[in-house]
Amino acid sequence: MKVGIGRDRRFDTADWVLSKFQGEELQELEKNVLIETETKISEWISGA
Repeated sequence: MKVGIGRDRRFDTADWVLSKFQGEELQELEKNVLIETETKISEWISGA
């Protein structure tokens, strides 16, 4: 399983990956990404 980080070319990749989530990013993470990730990992583990 692979999880991507996206890319913002305004920043060095290491700085981008290690930076803290900001405002809308944090809301998006909490609302959608974590739920979808949990679902996909559960499906992967169960072989669905």
